[in-house]
Amino acid sequence: MFEAIIAAYEASDTERYLYRALTIARSLTVDLTADTDGLV
Repeated sequence: MFEAIIAAYEASDTERYLYRALTIARSLTVDLTADTDGLV
């Protein structure tokens, strides 16, 4: 899903896709690791 959103951004140059991808990346790296004591 993340790669599809990046592809949508690259194809359309619409910033909302870039922001959505950044939100997903943050959720996976920061929020999830905080909930699991740094383990993913």
